[in-house]
Amino acid sequence: MPTFIRRPFRVLFCVSLISVMVAAQPQAALSPDLQTQIATIAREALASTGVPSASIAIVQDGKISYLQAYGQARIDPPTPARSDMRYSIGSISKQFTAAAILLLAEQGKLSLDDPVSRFVPDLTRGRETTIRQILSHTSGYQDFWPQDYVPPFMLQPITADKILDLWARKPLDFDPGTQWQYSNTNFVIAGLIVEKASGMPLLDFLSKYIFAPLNMRSVMNIDQNRLTETDPIGYLRYALGPPRVAPKEGKGWLFAAGELAMPAEDLAKWDISIINQTVLRPASYREMETEVVLKNGLGTRYGLGVSVRQESGRRAIEHGGEVSGFTAHNMVFPMNASPWSFSPTRILWTRPARSPAKLRHCCSHTTTPASRNSNPVPSSRGCNRARSTVRCLPSMPTVTSPNKRWQTSPAAWAPSARPRSSPKPRARIVVA
Repeated sequence: MPTFIRRPFRVLFCVSLISVMVAAQPQAALSPDLQTQIATIAREALASTGVPSASIAIVQDGKISYLQAYGQARIDPPTPARSDMRYSIGSISKQFTAAAILLLAEQGKLSLDDPVSRFVPDLTRGRETTIRQILSHTSGYQDFWPQDYVPPFMLQPITADKILDLWARKPLDFDPGTQWQYSNTNFVIAGLIVEKASGMPLLDFLSKYIFAPLNMRSVMNIDQNRLTETDPIGYLRYALGPPRVAPKEGKGWLFAAGELAMPAEDLAKWDISIINQTVLRPASYREMETEVVLKNGLGTRYGLGVSVRQESGRRAIEHGGEVSGFTAHNMVFPMNASPWSFSPTRILWTRPARSPAKLRHCCSHTTTPASRNSNPVPSSRGCNRARSTVRCLPSMPTVTSPNKRWQTSPAAWAPSARPRSSPKPRARIVVA
């Protein structure tokens, strides 16, 4: 699944669980046995991966019933992680930008099928490319950040218009609507559309219509500022070397595509709003969560700012995210008609960069270590990206490490289309 950058050493869980179906009566808190299992899994994950910290929020029956952080938020000096600390969520930010577009559509200020040229002039084939296509990565605009690390030129500040000059005012990689290719450039365009259509800065719009109504009080824009001294530090490592403090991207590079940081509790509140459909109208949630189909009839496994796929025999809505020093994954299983469904479940998990051999042993990740001598240029294309996921399904949690297959293409990658099924209605937590 697509991510937004790379080489991290920090972890965050955000797990939203709605109680298991036929359970007799809802519980105000998780059982001591389940809390013990969660703590054991979290500590084992930290020990096996070398990740410094984890923060967990669990939602049951529409309410947060468990908040706990584990490990060290900062290595030197040692600083225990707390559940109120903010973690960067990377490209999970994209679904907030997509939600802003959908809100503006509800307000009659734009249509998903408007050409992007209505709001952002002089883009390549902007009159042919729709807002829906930029939100679904089917526009053909080239990704400005295909690398799996922070290139030296991205340490310098940049403006959204300059990003578009370099990557969206050049020939398209393909005709709009004919292919799917993950591109952060798309969401820079989307962020500018939000600002033009609303007359407000993107973060002000998100604060007014999403964060404030959901009481998400600790959200931070890390595109303009670093996390504070009371938040975790992001780390990277070269191959098997020691963890190092990760460099910070220059201002402007994360705009609208990976700029948000928040505690697990705040992301859980957003997840609850998706489960209960409280921010958008039902028709807008359907737009967001419906797989976009290419002109040739092939599905993309992507909606608007979220991936749409089958996982363990269920429909899943997900997205990954990475920024320098942090990586994340978030997944929701919408309501299932099955009587044993554990619905919906939402997870955010971030993991460190490690060598491929070590990762296969601990979590079955594969990754390419960053090189100290790398000096890519803005036109660099393609990469192999690593990811971590934690999935929560019904019954007794166990840790497994299934073998995943991935399809890669220039500047984009996606899970293989091979569906998975769960042979029995049992639960497992998968670190994949």
